[in-house]
Amino acid sequence: MTGEIPEELADATKLQEILFCSNEISGTLPTELGLLSELVEIEMCNNTLLGIIPTHLGSLRFLVNFDIGKTFALNILGIFSQRHLADLSHNPFKHTTT
Repeated sequence: MTGEIPEELADATKLQEILFCSNEISGTLPTELGLLSELVEIEMCNNTLLGIIPTHLGSLRFLVNFDIGKTFALNILGIFSQRHLADLSHNPFKHTTT
């Protein structure tokens, strides 16, 4: 897959996995992904995404794996609870405070 992640992906309401590692995905993560209440796993490693991870992803109760290793720099602290495994390796993070 190349290009941006289509917002229409959120129409697949029973989707449990998004596995887009090592593609040529660009742009931002659509906030609509937070509507996919059945998601268990999101893998976006090795892409060129930009922006902020939508805070709605932190409320996905079944999400246990979120992998954005080698992907992008953003502020994500506090959006995931203890039940999530988040791989944030190899990213040039920028920290901001509110």
